[in-house]
Amino acid sequence: MENNKWNEVSKPFDEYVYELISHKNKNSFHVNENDDGMIEISDSFELKKHAIVFNDELIFPHALLRRNGRDNFVNINSLLSRFVNNDYKVTIRLDPFKKSLKSEYQEIIEMSTWYGPDFSNSILTTAQKFTPSIKFTNVESDEITMLTYPVKYTIFRPSWLDKKLNIIQFYIEELLLPDSQYHGFGSEPYTGEEFVAQKFVHFAFDRNENSFAHIDGAIRIFRKNEYEELFSTVQKGKIYNQHIPGVKRYKLFKVEGKLTLDDISLILSDYLMYNPLIKEYFE
Repeated sequence: MENNKWNEVSKPFDEYVYELISHKNKNSFHVNENDDGMIEISDSFELKKHAIVFNDELIFPHALLRRNGRDNFVNINSLLSRFVNNDYKVTIRLDPFKKSLKSEYQEIIEMSTWYGPDFSNSILTTAQKFTPSIKFTNVESDEITMLTYPVKYTIFRPSWLDKKLNIIQFYIEELLLPDSQYHGFGSEPYTGEEFVAQKFVHFAFDRNENSFAHIDGAIRIFRKNEYEELFSTVQKGKIYNQHIPGVKRYKLFKVEGKLTLDDISLILSDYLMYNPLIKEYFE
């Protein structure tokens, strides 16, 4: 049997969350971090599918970029590498606990594939007023994806970022079933004994340039009871404010430059890989 211990997470989910909240462990790889706690991928790094080659070592993107927050990386690192090679500025948050030897790296074959949506640009180019939307999934269905990745609600929020500069922004936020309501296969994704991580994406579109200025993938951290309350709010048909008092967001990656619709679609379909509502909304 293939030995992939070099690639496995080295700490429980909650330890990653504690570190993220406190940020006590500055990376020990002698690499400068920006104010968001991320490093810029420069010529000194080789961003591979499952790790980052740095000198003779392997360092790793943050565990919350892995499938379900604990398994293998899927395609996000390969996508970000493509943007690096095309001279975009790419920053990424590192796993503060883990490193391996360069010689240990091996490719891992993933058996799951998800195809991204065709991105509609009508709301980006013409709208003057914006209304958020909630879509929901029937997680009680017998589809395997819903039993392993129980995304119940997805919130889509277009709004002005800077009306004078003609720049709009988009937030896309996932809400998985709380752990107390999850009856699927295995452990609840992005959930530990104490904490829950909520995935979301933010991107900005410059109407004057007819291109996207950036896209970032991030997470919010909640204690389990806090997440239950948030989920309950949406369950009652209310949309919470996108800026939640006392709840920080932590960026996991960011791509900056004149991005195309295809670029955004690729990143959305990978970072939110198991969410069927992305395609439904943008169709």
